[in-house]
Amino acid sequence: MALAFQRRRSQAVRWDSARIPHGFIAGSIAVSFSVALRDSVSSSGIIITAPWELKMDQAEHLSSQKGAMRKKILQLRRGVSPLAREKAAGKMVGHLERLSVFRQAGGVHCFIPLPGEVDTGPIFTLCQALGKRTYVPIQMPGERRLDVAAWRPGDPLVSGAFSVLEPPPGDGVPVDRSGIDLVLAPGLAFDRHGGRLGYGKGYYDGFLAAMAAEGFHPVVIGLAFSFQIVEEVPRGNRDFPIDGFLTETGFFEAEFSKAEFLGAGVSKR
Repeated sequence: MALAFQRRRSQAVRWDSARIPHGFIAGSIAVSFSVALRDSVSSSGIIITAPWELKMDQAEHLSSQKGAMRKKILQLRRGVSPLAREKAAGKMVGHLERLSVFRQAGGVHCFIPLPGEVDTGPIFTLCQALGKRTYVPIQMPGERRLDVAAWRPGDPLVSGAFSVLEPPPGDGVPVDRSGIDLVLAPGLAFDRHGGRLGYGKGYYDGFLAAMAAEGFHPVVIGLAFSFQIVEEVPRGNRDFPIDGFLTETGFFEAEFSKAEFLGAGVSKR
């Protein structure tokens, strides 16, 4: 189901999955993609068992591994069809609706998708139908961080930093972050140990770490297609862990202790 978004300009921006050249290959083909990705990544030496704390001389190696994995996932994501992406989004919103953590959440923070990402339109529509508060990220590139704005389907959006659609600057009222119960996070790759690979800016890691520092601990679930799930995501001590991930095949809880991670300390930058 497509959603229409309006720019505060002369031209409307339409979020229409049928017009965006993303894709996803469902069913058994997706499984083969997952296996192919895992095998190709493993044979290239990309997957590592990364410790939480990294020495300075490991930073360049970690960055190289992350870059190689991003390139591989983006290559796979560009090769899939709009129709399959739409079908996957329908399955994912069905899985989400059955999750108790979603049903109990009063406030849901979700992202407006970039081309190729999971279509979150049906999720916003569901939240609106259930009377949930919805929030979206606002990029603050000068400060290298994310801010938050309340947003509902039908509210205006403009093109922000990196061409990401977001509410117009100055719109809305300050958000009480204690009202965010669930964060649905984007990413390029996820693993079953709470690992998440983003686009390299560190915005979500900083956002989640800042919320934790303020005493707010929403449940964090990554949204992805099944071929984005890998054996191990390269990560360092600034990479904030997630509680699980949701794909077209269902929800998978992470096998790690966030409390242990937070107790060890996490960079707030």
